[in-house]
Amino acid sequence: NHNTYLTAQITGVAYATTLTNSLTANQVFGQKNVVNSLQLSRNVSGGSIRSQINYNLAPDKGLATIVVTADYPLREGYLANFNATRTFTGTPQNNYSLTLNKKN
Repeated sequence: NHNTYLTAQITGVAYATTLTNSLTANQVFGQKNVVNSLQLSRNVSGGSIRSQINYNLAPDKGLATIVVTADYPLREGYLANFNATRTFTGTPQNNYSLTLNKKN
């Protein structure tokens, strides 16, 4: 068996927002897969907001996941993080997390 992987990525910055688009194609055990990922990130009021949309182009076409993440620094070295993920493939589901981290 011959496995093949190919990835192309382009990133641009405009109006303090970073936009990255990645296209990944692979063939593993004869199965061809093509996935596109679009990411946006921006710093807002000392914190950051990021989003990512993944969609399948082959063998099946359709939206795979949407992710939104926000980080915000708090006093005394703490960082609050919120993450929301919506999965559309397989069994669709929503996942949410809220974390609090202490910087060293």
